[in-house]
Amino acid sequence: MWMQARLIVLTLLVTGLIWFYADQAIKETGTLTVQLELPSLSQVDANITSPPDRAIELSISGAAKNLARAMGELDKQQTITLNPPTTEPGSHTIELLPLVQQDGFLAKYRLTLNSISPPQAEVFMDKIVTRKMKIEADTPVGVEFIREPVFDPEFVALRYPSLRDKDLPSGDVIIISMAKFTNSAPGTPVELTIPVPLPLDGASITLEPPSTTLRMTLKKRLVDKELEDSISVEVKMSASQVGHYTVEFKGGIADEFIKPTLTGPPEVMAMLRPNQVSAYIEVTVEDIEASKGSEDWRETAVKFDLPSPDISLKPGTEHPREFRVRPVE
Repeated sequence: MWMQARLIVLTLLVTGLIWFYADQAIKETGTLTVQLELPSLSQVDANITSPPDRAIELSISGAAKNLARAMGELDKQQTITLNPPTTEPGSHTIELLPLVQQDGFLAKYRLTLNSISPPQAEVFMDKIVTRKMKIEADTPVGVEFIREPVFDPEFVALRYPSLRDKDLPSGDVIIISMAKFTNSAPGTPVELTIPVPLPLDGASITLEPPSTTLRMTLKKRLVDKELEDSISVEVKMSASQVGHYTVEFKGGIADEFIKPTLTGPPEVMAMLRPNQVSAYIEVTVEDIEASKGSEDWRETAVKFDLPSPDISLKPGTEHPREFRVRPVE
């Protein structure tokens, strides 16, 4: 009985060893996808340019169980860190075989590396440089300020890859449009913390600080409008002079009409019509006395009666008239 039991145990042990060595002897081959990554490099902009998807394929072989376990645990999850041999700007070729062998993750599964596709990786390196940039405001036409826009801080530090120098805006200036900030109430001080826009697109580009404080106070927004029709230029003189003197314009009948350009708030100007505006010149006693016995022309500004105190003649569009006074015969 004892001998029979020993025979059974020995048979089972030999059978197990046969199956174990048979399993180890049967080799299978598979393909494992591994991701490439870069370490964090100070003052350096680094990018893997090849392979473009940062993925490589390893042809591996080993015992079926080990291969299946490795494929299940590592495929598309295992990463290999590329350590560029230099940080000098330019493209660098890195051999992948030594990196995979040094990593040692295949030894854990008792697998053999047959080949790598592609066998090399390309990494492009560039130095990160810093440039001082001034923030300036771009104000829409017609917007005026009681307090002009100021930024605090007025300067920011732009960090970017050195080879992007040619893409920087001229003058080392970052422009911030004021269009989105002009809806605040006129006369009310504005203080806003706003992001500073990056002057370059792409990775590894940062600003320090990334935001600034805008302070400003708006005036009422003004728009210009030229009257659709010309209006006549009337002559005003004292009641005692009316009927005794007449006025001759140097420009003849053309000077008797005017088509002014006026300015004011948009909502007021939208309602303005020519029949709401009158134009005139004032003839004084001095003008009358100076014209007696003289052929000289005198000059005076055309004045306007306007329907709203918010409307005025656009600066720079004054139309003076030259005239002389003659007695009525």
